[in-house]
Amino acid sequence: LGMDWGPADNVVVGASEFASLLHIWQAAGIELRRVGAGPCATVDEVADAVDSHTRAIVVSHVSYLTGARTDLAALREIANRCGARLVVDASHSLGVVPVDGPLCNVVVSCCYKWLLGTHGVGVFFVNSKRWHQLEPKAVGWNSVIHEADWRQRTSFQLKPTLEKFEGGNLSFMSIYYLENALATLEKIGTSRIESHVLELGRALLDGLNRLGVNLLTPERPADRAGNISIATTHSEQLEARLRERGFLTWGGDGRLRISVHAYNDMADVDRVLEEIEALGLFS
Repeated sequence: LGMDWGPADNVVVGASEFASLLHIWQAAGIELRRVGAGPCATVDEVADAVDSHTRAIVVSHVSYLTGARTDLAALREIANRCGARLVVDASHSLGVVPVDGPLCNVVVSCCYKWLLGTHGVGVFFVNSKRWHQLEPKAVGWNSVIHEADWRQRTSFQLKPTLEKFEGGNLSFMSIYYLENALATLEKIGTSRIESHVLELGRALLDGLNRLGVNLLTPERPADRAGNISIATTHSEQLEARLRERGFLTWGGDGRLRISVHAYNDMADVDRVLEEIEALGLFS
């Protein structure tokens, strides 16, 4: 957590956020203000929940549940007004749409989704201009500046860079894998990937609308990324049937999530729409 907390301090987070954004604060005994009457908390709901004791606004840039993209600039304004830090999970945006790091205090992300990496490595970005005093709560041998007489010393000095958060040996194979994946994404180009994914998403949304499904994902390009979600009481069954037909989607939480990336094309969109229509399990 890297912060000193007072008894009245609180964190504001969307009620429908993924568990990773909830449990860390709950385990620390910090007041967690969960906001949002719908599938995703709105900017206005966040604004109504904060006060002078709000230390952090925690949000996913793109919702794992609905695919909605959050307005980080609007949340930055709210954070500035109440003196809170903006902590952003970019697991469903990095690799497909831009993330405006200067707006955030902290950005974290897994790497096995849109970044085309694997498990064992993650993204941890700290904006030094907005949070220059962030310190690790757990310290390992690799967190500190090495001194020849370290056995005789009764204190240590943390490394000045983010290496201080890397307490021990790293998962080098995962890092090499990620390095190659990032090189591939950079070669294609972020803007090309975003444009391609939004175009595929538009075609997918149009097709799902024709089928009469209940869409959870906003249709405006600026409000979505690569995830397209539909509400259905048969999400797990639909996922299993699509998997049998060669489509990897995600079912659960009362919705089916279909994700399109740089390696997909319009033929993939047409095929998955045909299968969903044939299965008829989207009510």
